[in-house]
Amino acid sequence: MAYLDGFDANKVEPNAPMQPIPVGTYLSIIEKSERKATKNNNGYMMEYTFLVVEGQYKGRRVKTRLNLWHSNEVAKKIA
Repeated sequence: MAYLDGFDANKVEPNAPMQPIPVGTYLSIIEKSERKATKNNNGYMMEYTFLVVEGQYKGRRVKTRLNLWHSNEVAKKIA
């Protein structure tokens, strides 16, 4: 069991669930990018994690995936 130095979760208000960031344009940086295999292993996608760097949602992260290498041409066009 972890040592929590007297922390009692019953004495702390729970955090409200985080809501999605509304659709829009936000100044952000790519914090992480990773090439991953698709679920059925018929191609690869790039997964990007963006960090919003200004405005109301500063500090929030957004992930997106693009099917750049895929056997289905429509999936590649969508990306």
